[in-house]
Amino acid sequence: GSGPSIAHTYAQTSVGNRTVSLTVGGCTKSYPIVITGPTGPTLDCGGTNFQIQGATFQAATAGAGVSLPAGWQAGIGALLTFVATPPNGASTGATVQAYDWDWGDNTAHGSGSSATHAYAEGSWNAVLSITTTNPAGTCSASYSVAVTGPPPEPLARIVGGMAYANGAIAGTVWQSDVTIFNPHPTQEATYKMAFLAGGAVDLKSLEFKSVTVGALKSVSFPNVLGTEFGQSRGSSGALLVRGADVSTPLPSITSRTFNNGDSTKGTFGLSVPTTQTPSGSPPQGSTLPQILVGLRDNDDAYTNIGLVNLISSDWSHALLTFFDREGAQLGLLHVDVPPYGVAQLYKPLTQAVKDGGLASPPSALYRVQVDVGAGGAVYPYATVIDAKSTDPFVVTPTAAPSTSYLIPGVVRQTGRNGERFRSRVTVANPSSSGRRVKITLGYVLCDAGACGPASSVVGEIGMNPGQTQSWDDFVKVWLSAFDHSEVSDTKDYKFSYVDVRPASGDDLTAPLIVLGETYNETPNGDASHGRVGFQIPGFTPADGAGTAVAGKRLILTGLTSTADYRTNIALFAVASDTTKWCTVHVYAQDGTKLADVPVQVGAFTSVDDKTLFGGISGVGYSIVVDNIDEGMTVGGYATIIDNTSGDATFVKAQPAP
Repeated sequence: GSGPSIAHTYAQTSVGNRTVSLTVGGCTKSYPIVITGPTGPTLDCGGTNFQIQGATFQAATAGAGVSLPAGWQAGIGALLTFVATPPNGASTGATVQAYDWDWGDNTAHGSGSSATHAYAEGSWNAVLSITTTNPAGTCSASYSVAVTGPPPEPLARIVGGMAYANGAIAGTVWQSDVTIFNPHPTQEATYKMAFLAGGAVDLKSLEFKSVTVGALKSVSFPNVLGTEFGQSRGSSGALLVRGADVSTPLPSITSRTFNNGDSTKGTFGLSVPTTQTPSGSPPQGSTLPQILVGLRDNDDAYTNIGLVNLISSDWSHALLTFFDREGAQLGLLHVDVPPYGVAQLYKPLTQAVKDGGLASPPSALYRVQVDVGAGGAVYPYATVIDAKSTDPFVVTPTAAPSTSYLIPGVVRQTGRNGERFRSRVTVANPSSSGRRVKITLGYVLCDAGACGPASSVVGEIGMNPGQTQSWDDFVKVWLSAFDHSEVSDTKDYKFSYVDVRPASGDDLTAPLIVLGETYNETPNGDASHGRVGFQIPGFTPADGAGTAVAGKRLILTGLTSTADYRTNIALFAVASDTTKWCTVHVYAQDGTKLADVPVQVGAFTSVDDKTLFGGISGVGYSIVVDNIDEGMTVGGYATIIDNTSGDATFVKAQPAP
């Protein structure tokens, strides 16, 4: 058909689900429709054909449906009217004596040629029996009804760690900046944002802000709580971002929550990775404990824990179990999180019982296991805060716990402005069995700008049931212990990574949990200021993109290259072959492509700010990695580095179709 409006008549053979597509000026949009036709079976009662027909009335729940063989639709609890026609068999003289509608759900039968019934959610087999006289007889036919509840809400991402508040150190102010990127290569998308504060949240009363983002474009919100949602200082919580409808693709989101109080000292902060709200069965439930490792609460650092309820319609119950570094249980906390609400626990290990804590002694290393009650979904995260600098490291649960991981970016080197970057590695064995773990450190040694070949050092450690082990300045510890080499502060150990997997003979399938942290141990050249840095999760093939996995592209957004900040990215093979190729596409905020950079990906490959952005100053940059060679799965992340403080914010690349 053509023209701005059109009429079309479907043939009886077209009954069923159809898709109508409209193309205008090269842009195409599709609409699903249901074509109904002759309904139900035909009954032969004494030579008279009685046909079951159906219709719906009363307002149905939006988007919910009842589907009958003829394509009828209604919502859960909506009244359905069923009619047997002709009602009196006049065409043959037969007289209907009785109609019996057995709804098939153990409720009272209906009668009459027209009957109304409201079904609960489920699938039902109903039977209509018709008794006639002249001639006398009874005939019946069955029909099926499938009633569904409300459809899933539009897919959404929740971003934790949002804040607009004064910091613990006088003069510090924390704010959250957010960038939303539409990864679709051709279609614009409309997203809705809402602020989730602590306490119960009524989805119907949420204040949603709509934003339309063109294909491969991004939009940034500095101080999103104060600017977009009018929150005053002291506000914290999470951000909900979802599509305007169920067909809207998920966006890529980068959040950065940082101290912005004194520009002469630079900024420091963190980025909490986004998580997707459940569609269907919750991904976080009672059968899948979530584990936070590398937590500390002593003179050097303290830990807060946030819990975000991913369910909009009901409370979720979380059980937090605390374990020390040797696996001994320290205590339990029960936390009920309201619908789309946020529960924030301040120093839960050492805080007094009356304040919601365990009142346990300080600990230099512990872990927390989060179990969620059936039907609930909770996203937990922890912030481990340096006591001197108040810079937080964020710890999130491993999305797909594994026996093997790659931890990239485990380094020992001097930064551009004299920063002394070091790394901590933590490995936890939450299982009830002892095991042996093989750890490989890969690195390139550089001295006075000259770098040698790639090297690796392998070591094995034993781990008791429930034990956690952690090493500060991991590169120095590992080289000293297993290579027996001297580690120099004047040399750089670059392009480094740590591979963690079961040692030979360890056939346990229970997962390990790992965490990497890279930090500047002398921010601003003064160790008394404490540490600033960022976290590095363990990567598995599920975190990468390539032809062998669902995601064919990697997305990074919210990147900055200015006089104040620089951005580097790291790419590495998380499965199969290395030294293969991919292409890094760089986009400005308005969707303009700035560069296509071919990159040969090894065990750890770094691409610096100048190569990516060519000296063009800007914010809200986005990167798409694709054209990944067959046989390689690529993972990646970006670090946005403050040129004054030397603090780096970690941004994990998100796989996308």
